Amino acid sequence: MRIPAAAIVFLALLLESCTSPAPNPAKEQDWFRLTFGPSDAEPADWSGSLEVPAGRITHLSPWRFDKDDTLDAAGATWKCHTRRADTPIPEDWFVGALHIIPKEMKRALGPLVPNGLYFGVEGANEVKIRTAQGLASFVPSRVAFGAPLLLLNGRVAVERSAAAVNLTARDGMEDDYPAAAGGWIAWTAYKAEKEELIVSRPDGSGRQSIAEGEFFRPFLAAGGGRTHLLVSVHTSDTWKIGMVTEQNGKWGRLDLISEGGPDLMPRAVVDSNGHLRAVWQGFRDGRSQVLGRAWNGREWLDPMIVSDNRSNAWEPSIAADSQGQVHVVWDAYDDGVYNIYYRGQRGGVFQAQRRLAPSPAFQAHAAITVDSSGHVWVAWDESGPNWGKDTGFLLKSNTGTMLYDGRQLRVVKLGGAGLETAPPLPAGFFEQAQLAADKQGNVWCLVRRRDAKLHAVYSPSLRRDRLQQYSIWDHAVLRLSESGWTQPITLTNSAGRNDHRAAISVESDGAVLAAWSGDGRLYAKPYPYVKNEVYAARLPSAPPSGAIGATAWSPAAVAVRPVHPAEAGQIERIRKERIQTQGKSLRILRGDMHRHTDLSFDGDLDGSLWDFYRYTIDAAGFDYSAVTEHNAGDDMEYIWWLVQKSNDLFHYPGRFTPVYAYERSLRYPNGHRNLVWAKRGVRSLVRSKEEEEGVEGAARLYEYLRKTGGLAMSHTSATLMGTDWRDNDQNLEPLVEIYQGDRTSYEHEGGPRAAKGSDPLTQPGGFRREGFVWNAWAKGYKLGVQASSDHASTHISYAVLLAEGDSREEILDAIRARHAYAATDNILLDVRSGDHIQGDIFTGTARPKISIRVEGTAPVDRVEIIRNNQFVFSTRPGKASVKIDFEDGNPPAGESYYYVRVLQRDGQIAWSSPMWMRRP
Repeated sequence: MRIPAAAIVFLALLLESCTSPAPNPAKEQDWFRLTFGPSDAEPADWSGSLEVPAGRITHLSPWRFDKDDTLDAAGATWKCHTRRADTPIPEDWFVGALHIIPKEMKRALGPLVPNGLYFGVEGANEVKIRTAQGLASFVPSRVAFGAPLLLLNGRVAVERSAAAVNLTARDGMEDDYPAAAGGWIAWTAYKAEKEELIVSRPDGSGRQSIAEGEFFRPFLAAGGGRTHLLVSVHTSDTWKIGMVTEQNGKWGRLDLISEGGPDLMPRAVVDSNGHLRAVWQGFRDGRSQVLGRAWNGREWLDPMIVSDNRSNAWEPSIAADSQGQVHVVWDAYDDGVYNIYYRGQRGGVFQAQRRLAPSPAFQAHAAITVDSSGHVWVAWDESGPNWGKDTGFLLKSNTGTMLYDGRQLRVVKLGGAGLETAPPLPAGFFEQAQLAADKQGNVWCLVRRRDAKLHAVYSPSLRRDRLQQYSIWDHAVLRLSESGWTQPITLTNSAGRNDHRAAISVESDGAVLAAWSGDGRLYAKPYPYVKNEVYAARLPSAPPSGAIGATAWSPAAVAVRPVHPAEAGQIERIRKERIQTQGKSLRILRGDMHRHTDLSFDGDLDGSLWDFYRYTIDAAGFDYSAVTEHNAGDDMEYIWWLVQKSNDLFHYPGRFTPVYAYERSLRYPNGHRNLVWAKRGVRSLVRSKEEEEGVEGAARLYEYLRKTGGLAMSHTSATLMGTDWRDNDQNLEPLVEIYQGDRTSYEHEGGPRAAKGSDPLTQPGGFRREGFVWNAWAKGYKLGVQASSDHASTHISYAVLLAEGDSREEILDAIRARHAYAATDNILLDVRSGDHIQGDIFTGTARPKISIRVEGTAPVDRVEIIRNNQFVFSTRPGKASVKIDFEDGNPPAGESYYYVRVLQRDGQIAWSSPMWMRRP
């Protein structure tokens, strides 16, 4: 892994003040999380020390320490404070650009952010906590899992956490995506563009490598004296499901059990007959489906299609009851909304599927288990309606829900007459549930928890005039019994990115086995800079539970205004269209070349890497897309590997093609550029100090692109992240992002949706008029145009390519040829001159002729032709379908460029790429 210099300095500071990684705990160790200030109203000094009169301290590490907090692990002392958070509002986008907070943007400080630390003790009958706010003490044996103890009149909270065993310490690999069952932990381990499939006992013994290659999301299922490991395996042309079985401690050979592909997200269960039942998400017949297969102990039965949806089905989960029946849940995008679907088996035959809770709300990431009484429990994530539809900076009101605008965890029981809801969950931001049930009648729920949203938290980790935009997630376990839910049980060292996954299972002795991963990020630097580790812990069996109370539930009726009701037809029309030019028939591909996830430091509104694909494939209906994390995950090899792997996982030839891409972010005047490739494996180009300072131009970048076959596209060009157009190579930088949904248009000052130099509130990212695209064209640069979203914004930016096909090579060929246009809606725009089309450079006629065809999504208010930054034609057709023929009767001498701008009555816009015509 390549670590930035700033991170190395920061790591050195931490190593001076914090403990080294804790050794694996012995069984008798007790681990806790200590929270300072959970009920405080004002910031306070919580410096102090930890004492154990009998026994010893085995572990001490920070939880929410910031850069000016320090920890002396050897002396068990610390200096730390609690702080206030700032209330995030959209105007935060401007502050980083202006370096000030304008008067109209000032607001009251937000809630207090507690601080704290983790510690472990061995043989202790009392723990004393001395702080600047007073002395507190407690007896470890009296703190139960899920029942925090409050001290100092509620100002200090002590919660028991799982004693984590680090299974991967100092192995030199990036360890991720753990699974747990049958007394085994499995995970993937990455190093130097290779992966291994690893298994181990929860205490770290018995570690072995099962296979080498490339894998995704292993899953373990146990029963009948065997443990089965299923995983997606990257074959020569796609991803397929592989399985390997363990018996008596010996693992067999990894064999493929699926055909076709890509096949992803395997889940399995051993039913009461001892048969293995597996399900997964597989792409067939133009959409993803839930597929299944059974193994009777001797042979695999024929595969079957479990889901019966018209649209894409995602991420199945499976459980079995004591009667030999199996139950499957998943989510699917029928009717333009993700809802949860269930299909149960009766008498060995699957019954008709049903939508569990029809709702306009986003429902996804389902999990299922069956309790000891035979009740089926299902959990899923919820977010707002119209998920992934129109959101963006310039919209007067968002009609959609941003990809990570919020999450609510829903847990229900399938009753005979309908759904019954579980008791209310404790306060918290929970998602991505994994469920397990024990023989004592308890239901266990492992969740991904947003531990802190640091957007707009003032911190000495950054300059005081800048606002943080980070979030931190960790894992926690909750138990549901007749008494309701416990409080969350924190899984130590689980902080990391949003898409980190964890696993939970109930072992034969009744103990709960959990496995999770974390990447070493801290509150002071909430971004991965160490390595991914895999941890395991056993939670002791819980007391028996009586019947869990649940009440009848159905989704509340919500009046939601449908958005884009005609979109499916518009997309189909565009996909059927062919643009004829110079003997070629070109397809129109809709996409986005600039989109982030939480893998970027400022991507906490963008959701996870995996939700990116839900959005681009389903909500936006794109034909191609690009994940463009900042500097390929801050030049971290493993983050870049994850992104490129995702590009292959969700490559559906003929339907959806992700390209390999990242954003190379430099300050003005070099600016931000998105880089794209048709091939995998190109490492990121580390930015130089001279580039950051504007002393060095793009020469080194262009040489890198020549050697690797990549292309660049500038974006946010008229901001402090933009450029003065000091550099251009038309063969390496053929397109520019003329409009961005998260900000504005960069066509020209005064243009539609463009920032105004006189109004700071129109300038998210700052204002540099030198960066308007008209200035680049005036310099003679041959730049075509596209529109993309960047952060947060969805469904209002379209990078439309005219390509011979949808392969990665054909997509890059279209970019090189500048065969592209930008749009804010599903507008079809065909601009040509004779046999040439937008983006072409050619010798024309003495009186250039331009033909324009528009198929709008609303009546077209204006069609304008711009020649050399001058408006030479304008008409108001007043209808959605428009055809125009224009002849320039007074063209200037030499070369001129012409492009078209279309403005609809509803405010939607399309910009063609220019055509450069030389007079004969």
